[in-house]
Amino acid sequence: MDKSGKGCTAYDIIINPAFYQKTESDPVFMGFFITVVFDGLEQKYNITLDRNFSRLKRKKAIGQATEQMIRTSKRPVIMEMDRQEESGVNRGLVQEIAKEEHENRAPQPEHVIYREPASGKPQFMVLEVRLPGVQSSRQMTLDVGEDRVVLETAGKAMFFLDIDLAYYVNSSKIEARFNRNTKVLTVTLPVQKT
Repeated sequence: MDKSGKGCTAYDIIINPAFYQKTESDPVFMGFFITVVFDGLEQKYNITLDRNFSRLKRKKAIGQATEQMIRTSKRPVIMEMDRQEESGVNRGLVQEIAKEEHENRAPQPEHVIYREPASGKPQFMVLEVRLPGVQSSRQMTLDVGEDRVVLETAGKAMFFLDIDLAYYVNSSKIEARFNRNTKVLTVTLPVQKT
């Protein structure tokens, strides 16, 4: 309920205290921040809010603030390895699926796609790309969509790979590792269940 006794909807917004102190010291910055908050709420909930508001100066929250989880930074898309590590794929049960050739500005690297299990719909696929001359994963740009992988390298060893996948993959659960000793990029591609 608001001051007049009318029902109202409250939206909890959690702000880092150090950031909030910065906004309090500059009225223009605070105005910009409040505008961003209003725009975010309106877009998220598909509503129109009345921009006439008042800040509660002596209250940090109305009701009880709930505990929040803070996301940690994600690990890099491509992890570097100094020594040969087993990928966990049983090579006896794995078979190669077709690779396509594309004309591009840089040569296409040698690559192989394995699937596990070898028969039926796979649970995941493993793409191995040989990248001779590439020194670090920082020289690579790897983009993986639901049914496509695009890899481009920069520097002295330039390669370009653009392949369509036989199955849709869960692009949010993909793992990539670059072995600096063997110069092989291994990309594990979990296949979508449906």
